[in-house]
Amino acid sequence: FASFDAIGFISLMEAKTGRQPTRWLEQQLYKRDRFNDAAEFSAKLVREFVPGARVSHDIAVVPAKPSWNMPRMTKVIDAFIQSDLEHFDKRNKDRLGSGYWFGYYQNETGEWQMRTKPWESLFQGGKAIAWWPGNLAFTTDLSAPLLCLKQASEEIRDIRNGADQLLMAANKRVDPILILWSWESWMAAICNPLETDWFNAVNSFINLFRRTGLDYQCVGEDFLLERLQFGPEQRVLVLPASQSISRAAVEKIRAFAAAGGIVIADYLPATMDEYLRPYGAAPAKPTGEVKFETCPKCKGKKVIHLGGAGDPLGNCPVCGGTGSVAKGGSLVLDKSILDDVFDFTKKGIKPSGKGYGVFLKGAPARDEWRALRTMLTEKGGVRSDLEVLDILGNTRTDLRTFVFDSGPALFVGVLPDKTVADPPGEEFILKTANPMHAYNVRTHAYLGRSAAITAGILPTQAKLFALLPARIEGLAVIADKTTSRPGEVVSLDIKTMPESLKEVSLAVRVEVLKDGKAIEAHTKNLTLKGAARHPVPLALNQEPGEYTVRLTEVISGQRQEVKINVEAKR
Repeated sequence: FASFDAIGFISLMEAKTGRQPTRWLEQQLYKRDRFNDAAEFSAKLVREFVPGARVSHDIAVVPAKPSWNMPRMTKVIDAFIQSDLEHFDKRNKDRLGSGYWFGYYQNETGEWQMRTKPWESLFQGGKAIAWWPGNLAFTTDLSAPLLCLKQASEEIRDIRNGADQLLMAANKRVDPILILWSWESWMAAICNPLETDWFNAVNSFINLFRRTGLDYQCVGEDFLLERLQFGPEQRVLVLPASQSISRAAVEKIRAFAAAGGIVIADYLPATMDEYLRPYGAAPAKPTGEVKFETCPKCKGKKVIHLGGAGDPLGNCPVCGGTGSVAKGGSLVLDKSILDDVFDFTKKGIKPSGKGYGVFLKGAPARDEWRALRTMLTEKGGVRSDLEVLDILGNTRTDLRTFVFDSGPALFVGVLPDKTVADPPGEEFILKTANPMHAYNVRTHAYLGRSAAITAGILPTQAKLFALLPARIEGLAVIADKTTSRPGEVVSLDIKTMPESLKEVSLAVRVEVLKDGKAIEAHTKNLTLKGAARHPVPLALNQEPGEYTVRLTEVISGQRQEVKINVEAKR
């Protein structure tokens, strides 16, 4: 369509009752394309005026969220502050900056959110966090922070003491699991509604992986067409409510399974092409008269309280602001052109070439998570070197696990739900494939050498563990000179002990103290891999006297100090 007028406005209710879903869809596609065109143009304009600038777009606004084409935007922007894009391009850490907006939203200022959200951003590979809005962080007279900001600040202070440097220097583990991110399938549900929408289908799998210690990356259909190939980094492909898949992408999926990949589907995939045209013969008429009932979410009010600042009301996401939902009579598409990969007659696994097609016949149930994880590790080649279990050996599905690799070491973040297993604080077991030396990083506690570390957790407590090949003995520090003058640079040679940790990227906090007080300008967090040299530049007006350079190893908390005397200028 050349213009929006050529399509002609049509409401969602008119599309439902008049059986014109494709016209409504064309309207949505046109609006979304224009929305992303404007974003691309503005990003290009920023780079023209500010060469080298990082460009981001705020994707937090709920009404606009479905309008963002995430795979398209990852090629345009190189920074973002929301978790959705966290699913893309994780490996390209030098290009991408990421993080969270969080803060003063209704129902999101409890202690659980305030103490876990900063860590969640870090554990997901983020590099930044921002409070919104700033004018709702302090009391009205600006004399003190609100309790929510105080709690969040306490967690961020702990993170900035070195945990951020430790994890940013490590490699965020991304298992060879791909999730198809398909806006076409989101729109396909307009033509062929399922038991759930596409967003919820994706989140069901994200929930499964996060809570069984696995990670993933989302990919668009362009990835399937250009880069899908079974190998060490691509072993599992998930198709969440993926009704719309092009014929070309279907051929790539078949080849992926034939080469040894595992393809998982919750609902019948590939029932339509990329233009939402059914692959099979659609019924000549609907299965029954289309009937509507009052929306169970908004109770017919059409709007709900969204919980944000400003105007709290917005269109109900379930009925689209119509107050009614279809009860029956939809056109059911029952032909998938991936029927050679899956057995759609039952829930289960079907061999397909050297690989498998796994049909779940609905969203993965919580009691199936452990079995699905086992299947992925045994048949899919996904690493199984770490699990979080309860004291009976069952998967702790109330905890989310994030893994970072650093040479032979593992750093493991664990986040609780609002309500952890009864009683709160119940012990969990961090099980590894081989015995390792374990530390609780936040308390600097050595937990011993074992393949099964037992720890407790509270509903408002984030945990960070370091699993190392050897116990940390300390740091060896030598200053190139102990007497200096203002304007000179003192170099520190720092070495990890023992030698067996030289392949592990550790974090060291460097502080320069005068009369027992730290000088903020000299406080740094460093990455130490075996050995490093760190310069301590003295200011031209550096006050004469004795200074203490204190180095703290972030995992064990061990400290080493060096004295430096600064003489007066001659």
